[in-house]
Amino acid sequence: MIALVKYVAKRDKDHLKTISREIVSITHGDIDKEYSDLARIIFPSIMKMIEKQETGNNAASR
Repeated sequence: MIALVKYVAKRDKDHLKTISREIVSITHGDIDKEYSDLARIIFPSIMKMIEKQETGNNAASR
């Protein structure tokens, strides 16, 4: 069973403080498969962001 939860949080200097949370939906499914699918979808975007940061850091250190 998988629950989609909406969190509302307040950011302090050192951490996030949860103000509220609400269960948006509950579905039956395999959480490992869902994580795998999510990783497959977002991994390329994360790698592009990391590469862009590294390129920016290398240019700034010159």
